[in-house]
Amino acid sequence: MGSPHNPFTGALLEIRRIRGQGLLQEGAVDRHIDDHRAGLHEFEIFAGDELDSGLIDYIRELKQIYRIAMLSNAPSDARNSIIEKWHMDDAFDLIIISADVGLMKPDPAIYELTLEQLGFEPHETAFIDDFSENIKAARQLG
Repeated sequence: MGSPHNPFTGALLEIRRIRGQGLLQEGAVDRHIDDHRAGLHEFEIFAGDELDSGLIDYIRELKQIYRIAMLSNAPSDARNSIIEKWHMDDAFDLIIISADVGLMKPDPAIYELTLEQLGFEPHETAFIDDFSENIKAARQLG
């Protein structure tokens, strides 16, 4: 998300420290876009995202046996994409978006919040992530 010029834009976006025009200006600088007034629909931050429907179907199967939570470092509008664009919200019992709660992985507080909302202790859960630093932080909680 960030660039060599501003490596923190992605993190700022994820925890909602910049919004609206600020996001566009930061992103425009990162991507050398001349028109800072472009709308988010034109900016297409997540244009390359694709849904792995096989994985979502598998998660739906697991949900018949287990409680499933999605914990995502993402901007607030990610929830709309999960529901309206990808139609996968039914695969999860709980969806926590970092920007909505003002925390992001690997901060232990976001894992604790997720556990609290699920009603489980750390030793009763499995955590799967694509970044080793997030797994390490979760493992430290037990």
